[in-house]
Amino acid sequence: MRGTVQNRVLRNALIAFAVADLIPAAVLALTFHPPFVQRLTWHGTGRSVPLVRVACVVALAALALLFVFRKRLGALFDRLDAYVRAAAATGPSDAPAATPRGPYVALVALALAVAVVAVALAFVSPPAFRAFIAEDGIVEYASSLAWLAAAACALMALSLDTRRFGRKLACYLPLIALCVFCGGEEISWGQRLLHYQTPAWLASNKQHEINLHDIGSISVTENAFFVFTTLCCLVGPWLLARAPAWRVYLRRLNVPVVDPVVARVYGIGLAAWVVVGLRFGTLGFSPLTLWGYYTQMDDEIWEFYAALGFCALAALDLTHRLAATRRTRVLPSYAQRAAPTLQRAVQ
Repeated sequence: MRGTVQNRVLRNALIAFAVADLIPAAVLALTFHPPFVQRLTWHGTGRSVPLVRVACVVALAALALLFVFRKRLGALFDRLDAYVRAAAATGPSDAPAATPRGPYVALVALALAVAVVAVALAFVSPPAFRAFIAEDGIVEYASSLAWLAAAACALMALSLDTRRFGRKLACYLPLIALCVFCGGEEISWGQRLLHYQTPAWLASNKQHEINLHDIGSISVTENAFFVFTTLCCLVGPWLLARAPAWRVYLRRLNVPVVDPVVARVYGIGLAAWVVVGLRFGTLGFSPLTLWGYYTQMDDEIWEFYAALGFCALAALDLTHRLAATRRTRVLPSYAQRAAPTLQRAVQ
């Protein structure tokens, strides 16, 4: 791999992708093993087996495409990186400041606390864990609140620093819309709180609720969103922490500040999700259960950390912008403050 792919980012991405694709490769092979197929459940039927196979093939095909076009992608990444480095080297440095200690400690402590509680309940008391992740339970409402808090932080950050406002608006509006949408979807837009019926046009919803993410294949939706969230809350922050020129360049474009702490918060959640999924034999977003537990025992944990990851991203972006606003606020000089007194003395 090192000899064929010169770009370090692309090489590491291919290696990570190849390691991750070991899971769909193994699952695809097992779908042809009858005892394994019997464990695949989708509302009590085996209709999910073709969908699982399709999802696995798509994941493997994506890796194959990346490998086929690796040289072109590597050259493209090299040109883009050279352009960004040259642009960042000109003009004043706009790199974001270090992460403020208060938000950093609060976010990491919250992530660790939920992880410890989730893992402890999973091993000590599965019934208590089921109550912990139940519909209308603490985890579900916490996820919704985290999404809405992220939307509020992004909206406040949008009102600060109006440089390149058109580009900033193009970045922040999708982020705000995503957070509001996910926050509403998480609690089915308050259906169970307000006690209204599911309309007829949502009859295809698998859980008969007012939301869109339960229409069609839930596994496909969850896996796609998992990849998107991991790119935004883990891969992106991790790469930017090691590419200061890119952070300077993106800051000049006035796009959201992606703090490296976001990767730590989301990484804690990923670790907890993996442990819980392995404990119940339900790791991943598929109708698979190895030990006979409910197939989505680990899903709510990941969904909470997805919400917390975006909340951390938006909250830390707002924190950086508020700090920058305070730094750029020009305090009156001593001469300016003393001028009225001197004028009165002369008079």
